[in-house]
Amino acid sequence: MNKINLLFINFFIFITVSFAQQDNLDSLKSLINQNVSDTVKLKQMMDVTWESFRTYPEQSLEIIKDALVLAKKLERYKDEAKCNNLIGIIFSTTGRYDSAMFYYSKALAKGLEYKDDNIIQKGYNNIGLNFYYQGIYDKALEYYFKTLPICEKIPDSLGLANAYANVGNTYMEMKSNKDALAYLDKALLIFEKINNKRGIANTLNSLGGIYDDIDTVKTRAMECFNRSLKLKEELNDRFGISNTLHQIAIIYGKEKNYEKEMEFYKKALIIKRELDDKSGITKALLNIGMTYNSLKKYNDAFPFLFEALKISKETNNYYNKQQAYQDLAKTYSNVKNFDCF
Repeated sequence: MNKINLLFINFFIFITVSFAQQDNLDSLKSLINQNVSDTVKLKQMMDVTWESFRTYPEQSLEIIKDALVLAKKLERYKDEAKCNNLIGIIFSTTGRYDSAMFYYSKALAKGLEYKDDNIIQKGYNNIGLNFYYQGIYDKALEYYFKTLPICEKIPDSLGLANAYANVGNTYMEMKSNKDALAYLDKALLIFEKINNKRGIANTLNSLGGIYDDIDTVKTRAMECFNRSLKLKEELNDRFGISNTLHQIAIIYGKEKNYEKEMEFYKKALIIKRELDDKSGITKALLNIGMTYNSLKKYNDAFPFLFEALKISKETNNYYNKQQAYQDLAKTYSNVKNFDCF
């Protein structure tokens, strides 16, 4: 194929994607009734954002930014804080951590200004999550532990469950499985009590990861993942589905079923790219690269590992960057031919 034709195809793809994004934005906006009061419209905009941001992050961002303008106009500080938190969530889950911190801090400032414990605990929790996504686990725990006593004081069962789950997930990343299990079990009990399916699904996914790590036989892990995947499919939680696919791939890798491992990592990567989840994309790329190492297809590994390194530098994720360098070193060592390029 000559260069002109290739450029035409790339241009056509760009236009097609742009139209698809506009169609999705128009579809989301059609869910908002324009013939209602501003107060009702504001709630609809926030509800649409919450239900759609995992699948359509950029389109949802446009809607919630308009909602923030409306909340300020109406002088509704609680809704203004909620809009700032939602904007922060979208930025954080798509790897734009500085922007996320800006909006989380604005939400927290509103809570502190009005001495509103509900807003304050959400602000601390979200800032903790933002550090977690960057691999800065000690700072993540610092903010989560600020959240817990406030949730207990209010009381806020959902906020408490989320904080327990976040602490558990952070300990899991730090390889402190005993502490992770203790907090995740607390979270699951509360999520089940209040019948929060999203919370149940996410916590099961985390528990599955720990059981996969500590059990030789993977029965408990697979039970958790399968139950989690079913709930996430019911919720159409694309972000969650990709995470569960990723975890299932890990189990196949430990069983040395590398072809199945690769299959599930690539399924997860497709969704992560659709969601523009930078952290998730990087981890999937790293794992695909090392799976190619397991298959002794070393040259196939390099493009994935180099892309992972590039994204980790762009997002300034220290942990992912360190892992990318380590994995590239292993791959070069396996090739044993430094003139292969």
